[in-house]
Amino acid sequence: MARSIQLPAPGRGAYDRSLSRSERDAQHRERLLLAAAEVLADGPATVARIVERAGVGRSTFYEFFDSPEHVLEHLEQRALRTLESALDSAFNEARTPLERVRALTRSWLMELEARPIEARVALTRRIGNKLLSPASKLLHRALERCVQAARQDGMGWFNAADDVSALAAAAAVEVLSRRHLAGQPMRDAQRTLSDLIIKLLR
Repeated sequence: MARSIQLPAPGRGAYDRSLSRSERDAQHRERLLLAAAEVLADGPATVARIVERAGVGRSTFYEFFDSPEHVLEHLEQRALRTLESALDSAFNEARTPLERVRALTRSWLMELEARPIEARVALTRRIGNKLLSPASKLLHRALERCVQAARQDGMGWFNAADDVSALAAAAAVEVLSRRHLAGQPMRDAQRTLSDLIIKLLR
């Protein structure tokens, strides 16, 4: 579900003069990013649709971004930064292999559901013929860490896991997560995904 733009554009000449130029620029940039996220939820992101939703002119758009694709890259990078941080924290806070998988799944879903539009961008964009989306690559890396940590700790949970197993788990989670965000929610999503990962890694 698209969220409403948090920063309505002020009327012409009505900008807050107490803000510095860099603070005003940051507001414009954020307004354009939020507008692009909302527009993307309804269809293709074009400059015309983004500036209309943001309440700014085309020249303002081009001060910050080169194209709609450039805006999508920024949305993706923002989603990836928060997702990577959440997955790292989840991995570090858990102690056993199963706890790690469950913690990773919980953090993955929380981040995707907190920013569904940005998450959908990070889950669908592909550079070339890559198998995994940028978001799923982060999950894949976290799952590989789980397998390595289990082996180093002498726990046999994932002894049969190999590179293909972790890749298959990340790809399966990606497909289900995209459907989940697109209006086909999973029942007990966290458990469904963690059980799937465990089954594929064992």
